[in-house]
Amino acid sequence: MSTRKYETALADQAGIGKSEVSRETIEAETRVLRELAERDLSDLEVLVVYLDGIQFGQYHVLEAVGVDANGRKARAGAVR
Repeated sequence: MSTRKYETALADQAGIGKSEVSRETIEAETRVLRELAERDLSDLEVLVVYLDGIQFGQYHVLEAVGVDANGRKARAGAVR
């Protein structure tokens, strides 16, 4: 459900407006991206790095995934 429809669908029951939902979502996204960007990747022996991107409306999201010799994937980073 988009935050635009949140207010009419649930705000009366939850007592939270769409602006608060948007604000909390942005704060959570920012926190998760910061944690991802600050991760220590020095223990990974990455052989291949895949870069991918997608556009969501006005936002461009880029992600890097590293793959080690055993085929294990590790999210190396993402930016919005």
